[in-house]
Amino acid sequence: DGVVPEDATVRVTTVTGEGGMENHLADTDSTGQYSVIGVPSGTAQVLVTATAASGAHRMRRANVVVSAGAITRCDFEITGGSSVVGEVAGLVSGDRVQVAAVLDRAAVPAQMNVAWWFGLHDRLAARDQVSFDSAAYRLEGLDAGTYTIVALGGSGANARDTASWRVQHAVVQLDGSNTVELDFNLAGGVERPIS
Repeated sequence: DGVVPEDATVRVTTVTGEGGMENHLADTDSTGQYSVIGVPSGTAQVLVTATAASGAHRMRRANVVVSAGAITRCDFEITGGSSVVGEVAGLVSGDRVQVAAVLDRAAVPAQMNVAWWFGLHDRLAARDQVSFDSAAYRLEGLDAGTYTIVALGGSGANARDTASWRVQHAVVQLDGSNTVELDFNLAGGVERPIS
């Protein structure tokens, strides 16, 4: 049980005895209340994803210990914070590109690959999607810290063909209240160095 912003999705993930993962999903009500039932005893990760008016996704996570027969409370605040805003240039018609803020700089390999991207979700702080028609992005509600901002995606029918994906990333320092402007250029289809 807990309180988060209204219109948010809550995912509680636990590790099963076989090393697998079990997810429990819930949506918040108009007051931000949520309840997830059936979570087994042990440590669980609670991930909240709230969609801002701009369409960007803000995320918060916490680890909690769940006891059998007890109610475990986990509240989140997703207001304020720093923002990273900008545009992604070099897009062609049909491009689908994700821009995301990654919490842990050490989690970003020297050469990013698609397996890394798909395994990234437990370290995302915010994400947004851009296209040829709307290349502006906004990552909001970020706490103070160092983030790697990543722009990655593919084009049209090849969007699932990861060999055609283009990527660029940069490291930014946020103080919890500032706004950083950061533009990307994905023209040329090559990895750009960390700046």
